[in-house]
Order: sequence, then C-alpha cells, then structure tokens
Amino acid sequence: MRDLILLRGAPGSGKSTFVKEHHLEPYTVSSDQVRLMFSAPEIDALTGEPHISQRNENAVWEFIYQIVELRMKTGQFIVLDAQNLHPARWLKLAEKYRYRVYVKQMEATLEECLARNAKRPALNRVPEHVIMASNWKLDNNELSSKVKPVTEEIANGDIQPFDANGYEHVWICGDVHGCYAPLKAFYDYTGGFPEKDLVIFVGDYVDRGIQNKETLELLIEQRHKKNVVFLEGNHIWETLFANDRVDEIKSHEFMLNTLPQIETIDKKRLREWASRWGQFCYFTFHGKTYLVTHAGIGYMPEHLLYVPTKMFTRGGAYEEDVDRAWCEKGYGPNLIQVHGHRNWYQYAIDETETSINLCSAVEFGEPLRVYGVTAEDTYYLTFDNPVHRAGMSLRRRADLLEGKATATPQEVAELLVYNLRMAKGVEEKQLKNGVSSFNFSRDIFYSMAWDDLNKIARGLFVDTIHWKILARGFEKFFHANEHNGLFNSKEWLKENLKFPVKAWKKYNGFLFMTSWNPYTDEIFYASKSTTEGPHVDIGKKVLQEYFDKNPADAKKIIDYMKTHDVTILWEICSHEDPHPIWEWEHGDKAVCLAIVKNTVKFETIPDQEFQNLVYECWESVPTTEVENTFNSWEELEPCIDSGIYAPVYGPTEGWVLVDANGYRFKGKTAYYDAWKRLRNIKEALQEHPEIEIHWDKWDETAWEVIRFMKLCKPELLKEYSIVFIRGQWLATGHKDYPYDMTKQQLQERIRPS
Repeated sequence: MRDLILLRGAPGSGKSTFVKEHHLEPYTVSSDQVRLMFSAPEIDALTGEPHISQRNENAVWEFIYQIVELRMKTGQFIVLDAQNLHPARWLKLAEKYRYRVYVKQMEATLEECLARNAKRPALNRVPEHVIMASNWKLDNNELSSKVKPVTEEIANGDIQPFDANGYEHVWICGDVHGCYAPLKAFYDYTGGFPEKDLVIFVGDYVDRGIQNKETLELLIEQRHKKNVVFLEGNHIWETLFANDRVDEIKSHEFMLNTLPQIETIDKKRLREWASRWGQFCYFTFHGKTYLVTHAGIGYMPEHLLYVPTKMFTRGGAYEEDVDRAWCEKGYGPNLIQVHGHRNWYQYAIDETETSINLCSAVEFGEPLRVYGVTAEDTYYLTFDNPVHRAGMSLRRRADLLEGKATATPQEVAELLVYNLRMAKGVEEKQLKNGVSSFNFSRDIFYSMAWDDLNKIARGLFVDTIHWKILARGFEKFFHANEHNGLFNSKEWLKENLKFPVKAWKKYNGFLFMTSWNPYTDEIFYASKSTTEGPHVDIGKKVLQEYFDKNPADAKKIIDYMKTHDVTILWEICSHEDPHPIWEWEHGDKAVCLAIVKNTVKFETIPDQEFQNLVYECWESVPTTEVENTFNSWEELEPCIDSGIYAPVYGPTEGWVLVDANGYRFKGKTAYYDAWKRLRNIKEALQEHPEIEIHWDKWDETAWEVIRFMKLCKPELLKEYSIVFIRGQWLATGHKDYPYDMTKQQLQERIRPS
C-alpha cells in the first residue's frame, strides 16, 4: 500500500526497537544499514573500537532516495529508519506517487537516549554530542501538517473493513474502458447513483473504447459523492495528462486514440476526481465481508497494508487464475472478493459465489458487468454496449486458439496481433487511425533468435480498429550459408531447394510499400515501420513523379491494389538517401520488386501474372529482372562457393534467389560488401581523421580508396556520400592516381581552397 512511515527521533530513542517489535524489517530502509553498504566499520585509533562511517553521507542519502522511489513506483509499504529531522524531501516524493505519510515520533527523553546509547555495542554507539544536537533540532523543528501520527493499526499493517450496512444496495461496476453507453445505462438503472446506495468502480475508466470523453464527464460529475468509490486500475494515463506529465505516458493507445478525445476535459476537475481513487475497498455488508480490487488476488492477505499497490492494480501474470485460487483457499461463503482486469479463463460473472469476476471485453462489444447485493438478494447485471470498436470476445479468442472454431479474416488478423503482442522480440509502433506496425527488435537481429512469428514482423501494418492487414513486406530471409551455415547451409539448400531457382536483381535503395486503405479511401504509404518521416516522403515523391508522367498506369496500379487487396513492394533509389551502389546520375528510381497478398501467410502473386502486369499493363513501371536461372544444384553450387550468384554486368548489390516453391534467400556481391564497409570507414574517418585502419581482408584496391579518403578534409567526408567519393576517386584515374599525379596535385584537387 502507498503508506510511508517516518521514524523520527535521536539516536537511542527506540526506532530500531519499534521496527523489531512490529516485525517491520522487510519493509524498512535503515540509514545505518546503507552506511555499512558503502563502507566497512572504521576503527578508532585510540580505543580500537569500531563505529559506522559517516564519510559517504551524500552518496548514502542519494542511494536511500533511489531505494524509496523505486519502492514507491510499485506502491510498496515503506518504513524509513532515520532521524528524519527535515522530512520535506519525502513529502515531495510522496506527493508525486500519491503516498500517505505517517510519522512515529519517538518519545524517549534526552537522558533515556544517552543511557541507551551507552549500553549499545561499540559499532552502534554514537558520540554523545551527536545525540544532544539531534535532540535539540527535533525540539525546534515542527512537523508539517501533511503528516499523520502512526497508529497501532497502521504499524501492524492491519485495516478493519468499514461498515456499509447503512446502504440499501451495494453496486460494484467492472472495467468501463471508455464505453459510455453501458455506463449510462447502469447510471440510469440505479437512478443516478443515489445516496442510499454504495457504488464502487473497480478502475480502468478510459482507453480502447470510443466514448472516452463522455465516460469521463459522467464519472467526474460524481467526484463529490461520498457514496461513490473509485478504485485505481492499471490504465491511469489520464492522471498524468491532468497533471501536465504527458511526456511520461508510455501508452500509444492513449496518446493516439484516447487523448484526442479527452484533451478538452477540465484538468482541474479531472485531478479532483483522480485524487479520490482508492487502492481497494474493504467493507462488511449484512454479515459478509467484501474485498474489492482492480486486478483480483488469489488469497486474503493477513496484513492488507503490507501488500504493494501494484498487486491490487495489476497483479501477477494476466493468465493467473486468481478466482480458482481464491475459491480453493476455502474461506467460506462470507468472505467475497470482487475484481475486474483479468478473465483469461472466461468465467461468467456468476461462475462462483465468492470470487466475482467483472472483467469483460466491454470495449469490443461485450456487456458491462455489474455485481449488486442487498440484505436479501444478489444481482448479476449486464448492460449492453452497442457503441464499440471491432474486435472479438475473450471467449471467442480462446475457442479459436484451441481450434474449436474457424476464424474469419478479421479474426485471423486480430489473433495475429494478439500473438505478436505476446511474443518476445517483437516491437509494436502505434500510428494514426488505429494502425499498428510490427517489427522484430534489434536484439532478435543480433542474437539471430528467429522464429516463424518474429520473421513475419518485418514491415507489417495492421488496422487494429477494423482488424485488417493493410500492408506487409517480405518475411525475413537470409543469405546462403549465413553465419557459417546457421541459416541456409549448403547441405540444407541442396536437400530442400526445388529447381529452377531464379536470381532476381537486387537494387540498392530502401523498401517502400503501397496498398489501398479501404477505410480512408486512399493510397496507404509506408516504409520500414512507419507511415511518416523522410523515407516515406522520399518514396511518395519518387512514385508521384512516375504517376504524374504516366497517369494511365497510375490508375491501373491503384485499381489493382483496390480490387486485389495487395501490397506493392518498391525499391526506392534516390539521391536524397544515397546507398553504396546506386549511381543517381541516372535519376531517381522506383523499382517494383513484388506484389504481396495482404494475408498472414506470406504469398506473392504468381510470377507470370507479375510479369504480365509490369511488362504489358504497367508499361512505364521499372521492375526487378531475372538475371539468371539455375536449373540444377550442379549449376548453383559453384556460384555459392565463389560468392557470385549471377553474371556481373557492372556494380550490383546482389540477387534475391527464389526457388520453384517460392523459398527466398539472397546473395551479395563482393563489390557491394566492400563499398558498404568503406562507407563505415568513411563515417569513422570524418569523426576521427587520425584513426588507424586495420583490416586484413582489404585488397589493394580498397586500400587505395582508404588512402584517398584519408587525404580528404573531414568536413568534406561528412558532406559527401560514399557514392560521390567513389566518383571522385574514379575521376582521379582509379587506383593509378599516385603515379599520374603528385600527392600535392591530388590534395589540391580534393581540398579546394
């Protein structure tokens, strides 16, 4: 619970004794214990007695501050064993994390402190003048009115349930999640939450629903009603918004969908309402005891105040069956818990009599659950939600995952998103209009921990409102014999490839995607993991030049995307985003690489259909070309061994090889690999001109380029791309330049005055 106890008193006043008597050691942060972490005991030079060092006080108190704040972040019960002469620092931190602050003022007199100190072991003994000074300061520093005195109940971690027998009804409402329609129906059903009834909300008031503003306005209006209790959930971003701490919000859902709906809400009123949120509600009503929390808990704690708030608001893993665990404890029919947040096992609201689960996917159209009791009866109420975003119920999801039902295309997309969100190493970026992109993380890339799921997450864009795959790129595929045979070893390729294998030319630019968004009725543009940014702008510009010059082809392309639900994959080669191979003197270029179906399973349109489109229908569209065809392993193997996958007609990045079953792997030319490494060298030299280059795999040509770059001014290296530098190097006469001109002449050429 969010309770901080400050033990306040001079050394020897009984603070440590108070901790032991109340068994508070697990919750206590002791300044002396921290001092011993920073320094072993010091030894008095005259007496030989040890004592606790006071030499690291700045570091000690900074460390204590970090410990206390870390505990506050999860709402842990905290006892601070120190003199606490000036608790202002802790009051400020408590305000940030919504903590109640209690002070235990030790009542020992100065004489008692001195006497106790004299009887202490030498290590714990302090100089008498320290005790006398501390006692004087305590007598002359008044405590803030913001702190409360510690009671025995607080010290023992106990809290008694309040008596709710004065109410006619008790109503407990499940997660609302921005669903105003069922909330209003519940409000009207009770007659507007009248004073004769106790009304409890379990938390999660906004997010995911599409009526967040209306929901907040209704709830905020109840902020002064003493009979309406609001509990804290795990969706609390509106409180950060209300306190102008938007930069701390980590929820893309809130920032993109909820915040635009509620940004005109009066922040002062919102703060007043949120300040009333409790961590749990514990009461008795007509012979029964009720514990109401947001997340539910699998047991009845012996000391409620010692339980971290996070356990009540979020709990453990979502799939933990707190309802079954509670019921199996055998508490009997007179101890009942009620909660929302989790319902992994799809329990009905009336599944058990002692653990009431109010969680439903109300934001996806399931009814809002409400539990009610009176002296004579129990009510299990549901209120329909006709205004909601598209999505499946939790029960339907469970049926599909267990193979008990056949999924619709929308459900397939939703299940994919669900699995991607659960997967490790997959990152979600939430964009505008409910669109999310999914990509594998850098950790997956460097650790090579690939699986069937994270290989899909490579430029995958899903509309999570309508559950529709809007666009997708290639699945991750690998080089031949990558990582010394970890992927695509020669043995594996020989056994599994189906011939013929076609080698498609690989262009050196960046991947760009276009598809048709039926919900906005416009072209959907994307690059990598986003629909905005410089690469998207460049891609749009290059494509638009084609479309402007060839309006008939542009119309055919748009019509095809509309009618076939596909993503067109392009390679954008532009002078605005230079790569090691592309020579932009030939002009910017958008090369059509493939046409991919917007389905979970990666599938391109057939080769013949693709070639017919780009050669016969889209006459002006440049496309990747098949530069070689291998009809047997005997033809392909020498190319894999030599690292050359097809005839080289000039500088080329490499090839994408596709077998007759559509299996993809790739190969890069030695030319490309060399210039890619040289680009890295250029970037190093422009920051550190004197750096020594050590690379035993450089051939003489590469060393000539490196020597050429070392002659360039660092500011020129930074300004020019590797492509421009290659052009300048070639203009000097290729690698023979040291013999054709003097070093001074070369410097004059590449170091203009």
